[in-house]
Amino acid sequence: MKAYQMLGRAYEHLGQHREAEICFKTAIRIGRCVFDPTAVDLFNSLAEVYQSLGNHKEAKRNHEGALDIAKLLYGEKHFQVAKSYNGLAFVYERLGQPKKALEYFREALHLTQQVCGENHPETAGSYNNLALAYVNLNSGKKAEESFLRAINLQNSIFGENHPATATSYQNLAEVYRDFGNYEEAIQLFEKAIKIIETFYGKKHFQAAASYTGLGITYNKLGKYEEAEKCHQTALEIIKPIKGEIHQETAAVYNNLGLVNRNLRKFKVAKDFHTRALKIEESLYEGAHPRTACSFTNLALVYQDLGDHDKGLSFATKSLEMRKAIYGEEHKDTANAYNNLARGYEVVGKFSEMIENYTKALNIYKRVHGEKHPDTALVYYNLGSGQLMFGKNEEAKESLTKAYTNQKEILGNDHHDTFESGQALSMVNMLCELPDGQRRIFQQEVLKLFNQQRFTRK
Repeated sequence: MKAYQMLGRAYEHLGQHREAEICFKTAIRIGRCVFDPTAVDLFNSLAEVYQSLGNHKEAKRNHEGALDIAKLLYGEKHFQVAKSYNGLAFVYERLGQPKKALEYFREALHLTQQVCGENHPETAGSYNNLALAYVNLNSGKKAEESFLRAINLQNSIFGENHPATATSYQNLAEVYRDFGNYEEAIQLFEKAIKIIETFYGKKHFQAAASYTGLGITYNKLGKYEEAEKCHQTALEIIKPIKGEIHQETAAVYNNLGLVNRNLRKFKVAKDFHTRALKIEESLYEGAHPRTACSFTNLALVYQDLGDHDKGLSFATKSLEMRKAIYGEEHKDTANAYNNLARGYEVVGKFSEMIENYTKALNIYKRVHGEKHPDTALVYYNLGSGQLMFGKNEEAKESLTKAYTNQKEILGNDHHDTFESGQALSMVNMLCELPDGQRRIFQQEVLKLFNQQRFTRK
């Protein structure tokens, strides 16, 4: 049983999830006749494989199995019970139930504090997980507090220059980036890279993760050449370690595709996204979130290349795949409706555009509520689409909601707030012009407006 467990972990590290699944299942089957504590680890490991494969319902079932066995073997207060709570929390996040995830992460932290004490690496890890849950609930301040608590614990346990501390810096950097604090994010990513390269050397996969985060930040700042360099560095680290046919290699190809799209190198972007999709289709059978994301990326780049039929085809595939994985009431399904609406906008199908933006908006309202960046973004896209079709008053209403929400949630200095404010100013100007002047200026305003359009990936 132990040999199959070790072999399964080796396959999982290599990204060969189907082989890992077979090994863990074999180990479980062998161990069922033996009262063996390793069964908890086996069920949790199998659940993590299912997570990687995008089968979140099976992941949930196996984490629940691990939790039941852990409670039977050890009672309610044991580290293995906390580990299973953490596993279930991550599953609920992927299933689009962030409040349920937060509940399990809190339970895991409370139990870890009881079992391990406050000044312990596992407790620091639990603070990290709790912070990630707050990020998904758009509670940036609480996320920051939890990440800083994790960093303080790790500094006291390991010292500042330790990979665990670097991971927390990286996580906190992502929070700062998502809330528009780009300079703070860059400083923390660079700090994480320095620690990892000092500890492991320049060619370690953890450094690649920080270079990826730094590249995404530069991309959001519009510093596309710097972003491309970061993603190229990440690829040079990951590819020799993980190989070509690995999900992390595919992820870097997608990031390079996104940057090249922003550099208006659309054919280069298409090639990177196509390579990513080819890897993902070889790794995953059927519907998978990563494959759906590559479909979306290809949909957008085909629109840029003027091949609107292919763009709509890929956007539709992404939507159908996300619905198969998550169902209708999930933020990723809403993202897919949003991107499909953009495709219909480009080909001039107003009613289909409105229908899909409205579906995205309604899902976001039910999942996140009215006051959320995702909801505001769809208001922005809806308003911009209405403007494209000359529906200036309707556009004004939608863009006002986007700007008001973003100003309240993200603050005046966030780039999304700035862009919505600019768009709203343009629309207000158009609405105030007499009919004759409005027709003259409408096309010029649309050209300016299209230069700043953004679409959720």
